Amino acid sequence: MSHLDPRVTVSLDLGTSGFSRIGVMELVLSHSMLTEAASETQAPAHLESGVWGDEVRRTVVGRQLLVLPTGAGKTMVAAHLPARLGWPRTLFVVHREELIWQAVSTFHSVWPTVSVGVERGPQTSSGEQVVVASIQSVAREPRLSRVARQGWGPVVIDEAHHAVAGTYRRLLRQIGVMEPLWSGLLLGITATSRRGDGVGLWPVFEEVSYSRTVLEMVEAGYLVPMRGYLVRSGASLDGIRLKHGDFDEHQLALAVNTPERNELVAAAYTSLAPGRRAAVFCVNVAHALALADDLRRRGVRAEAVHGLLPMETRTTILEAFRRGGLDAVTNVGILTEGYDDPGIDCVVIARPTCSGLLYTQIVGRGVRPAPGKSDCVVIDVLDVSRVHARNLVTLPTLFGLPPGFDLRGKPAHEVVREYHRAARLFSDSGVPEELSTRILTPEDIRTLVVEVDLLRYAMVPPEVAAASDLVWQRMPDDTYVASVGDSTEVVVRQNVLGRWEVLTSSGGTPSAKHGECLSLPDAIRLGTRVVKDDFPGSVALLYKMAAWRKEPATDRQLALLRRLGITPPPGLTKGQASLLIDRHMRG
Repeated sequence: MSHLDPRVTVSLDLGTSGFSRIGVMELVLSHSMLTEAASETQAPAHLESGVWGDEVRRTVVGRQLLVLPTGAGKTMVAAHLPARLGWPRTLFVVHREELIWQAVSTFHSVWPTVSVGVERGPQTSSGEQVVVASIQSVAREPRLSRVARQGWGPVVIDEAHHAVAGTYRRLLRQIGVMEPLWSGLLLGITATSRRGDGVGLWPVFEEVSYSRTVLEMVEAGYLVPMRGYLVRSGASLDGIRLKHGDFDEHQLALAVNTPERNELVAAAYTSLAPGRRAAVFCVNVAHALALADDLRRRGVRAEAVHGLLPMETRTTILEAFRRGGLDAVTNVGILTEGYDDPGIDCVVIARPTCSGLLYTQIVGRGVRPAPGKSDCVVIDVLDVSRVHARNLVTLPTLFGLPPGFDLRGKPAHEVVREYHRAARLFSDSGVPEELSTRILTPEDIRTLVVEVDLLRYAMVPPEVAAASDLVWQRMPDDTYVASVGDSTEVVVRQNVLGRWEVLTSSGGTPSAKHGECLSLPDAIRLGTRVVKDDFPGSVALLYKMAAWRKEPATDRQLALLRRLGITPPPGLTKGQASLLIDRHMRG
C-alpha cells in the first residue's frame, strides 16, 4: 500500500459495509481490529486493493480526533499509524506517568523493531522513531523547545479531552501544529469528545475523523457485553451540591462512605459476581480503604490503590491483581483513565456520578476482550435522590434507558435494542408517553409490548384521543364508536365524499344523523357533545379518567378474553379489558 499524505481524510463508498465516510484512521482502525480479532497481518482487501479511484475524495485535515469507547484499543490504533503510513518520527503524549510504559509496550507489540524513547523526569529521548512523553515534563522549558524542534510527523494526544489545557496548547503551538502550513498530523484519541466542564475541543481539533459508540463496538464484537445489576441503597444524595457538572467529592464521601452502604456494596459483589476480578470505584481514599476492609471481612482478597501510595506500592498491588493474586481492587482515580487490564470482568461503581464521561471511563475498564472472558458484570449502587435522580448516570441511562431501570443481569445492548423496538411500536400505536414510565425492568418491556400489541387496534390516533375526554374505539372498518348502552352507539364514520359524519346507531342500524365534519378530530368533538347531551347516563362509564378503568381486570373479564382467544397480559386493567372485549365482540 502506498504511503498517504498524513493529513488526508478519505471518503469513499464501502457499499454494504454500512460505513460511508472514512478517514486515515479508518484504514488504521480496520487493520488493527482485524489483526486483533483474527490474528491476520494484512489489511482488509478493500483497503489494500485499488479502490483509490474516482470514488475517493480527499480533504486536507491536519488536526483530527478519533473517538472510541474505553477498552476499544485507542492506543493500539494509534500505534499502527506510523508503521502503516511510513512516517519516521512520532510523538505520543500522555497525561499520567503510569500510562507511559503501557504506550511503550503497545508500540513494541505492534511494531517490534521500532525504537521507542521516553521523555519523563530525568529520562530523555535521543532520536528514536517513537517518543512517548509525559505532558508534565515535555511542556516545560528547556525541554519544551528541544522536543518541539525535532520535526514530528504524527503527534498523538492520548486522552485528548485534556488537550485544551494550557500545557498541551503550549506544546502544540511550539511544535507548530496550529500553523496553517504545518505538514504533519495531530491525532487526538479519546473515549469522548466532550469534557465534564463543558469546554469544547474545537480550538485544538478540526474534525472527528472516526467515531464509534459502546453499543456499536459491543455488537461488532470488539468489546464484551455488559450485564448490569442495580443495587439500591438508603443513602441520600439530595443535600450534595454539584461542582462542574458532578458531585462535590467531599460532600459525596460523607454521604456514601458509611458502614451500612459499604457492607451493602461488599455483599452485592460477593452475591452477584463471586469469583470475578473486580475494579471498584470509590469517592476518596478513606472510602477506598473502608470498602477494601469490608471486602476482606467477607473473604475477598482486596486491596486499595490511590494517589497517596508510592508508585512502587501501586505497581505491586496492580501486578498482583493482574496475575490473579487479588480478587478486587478498590481505587480512587487510578484506574479511571488509561489503565489496561483485559482480565477485569466486573466493575463496581460505588461512587455515584452525574458525569457521562467519568462513567464511560469507569465501565470501560471491564469491556476489553480477553481469553475465556464472555462478558462484564457492572454493579451500580443507586442512592436515594429526588433532586439529582434524572442526572445520575448508571449503565442503563448511559444507553438511554429510563432513570432507575434495573437490567437484572441482562446484557445491556440486547435490552437497549428491545427497548428501542418497543418505543417504535408505542409511537406507531399512539400509546400515551406516560406509559413508558412503567418500564423499569426488561420484563416490563415485554409485558408492555404484548399489552400494546393487543390494544393498538382498539386505541385511537393521538389527534383523536386529544379531541375528547371520553373513550372512543377504532373499529376494524376504521369507524369510531362510543358505546352508550343497550346496543346503542354514537358512530363517527367517513362517507364517500371524504367527510366525517356523526350518527346514532341502534342494533347496527343508523337511527339519527347529527352532522358532518371535514376533519376526524372535529367529528369526534361533535360526537362527544352528542353523547353528553343525549346520553348523559353513559358519560361516567366512558370518561377516560374514571377510577374503575385503572382497577385490575375482573376474573369474568379475563375468562371472557380467553374464550375470545386472547391471552391477557399481566397487569391488564378493567378499562383495557373492556376495550379489548368490545372490539372483538363487535369486530
